[in-house]
Amino acid sequence: MEVVFVGQSDVGLVRERNEDSYLLYPRHRFAAVADGMGGHLSGDLASSVAISTIQRFYEHTIQEDNSWPLPYDADQSHEENCMVVGVRWANTKVFG
Repeated sequence: MEVVFVGQSDVGLVRERNEDSYLLYPRHRFAAVADGMGGHLSGDLASSVAISTIQRFYEHTIQEDNSWPLPYDADQSHEENCMVVGVRWANTKVFG
């Protein structure tokens, strides 16, 4: 089965700017979306930081000699570890 990755976001009818961010890695069968939570303080910054952190994490860890910023769970697959650790690392960047 072939899976096609496409990303698009829209500001909608209520907000003045789009605060959502997304990342597509079709080669690794991974996509991430960060909802900016329009109306909340710095929602656009939080979504941007979350996605850029996950992107840096993937670029760093897809190498054979990967180094993980958080513990690797041997009970999970490599793909599951990428997703879980990437999101947890992004969460630490957003919330400090």
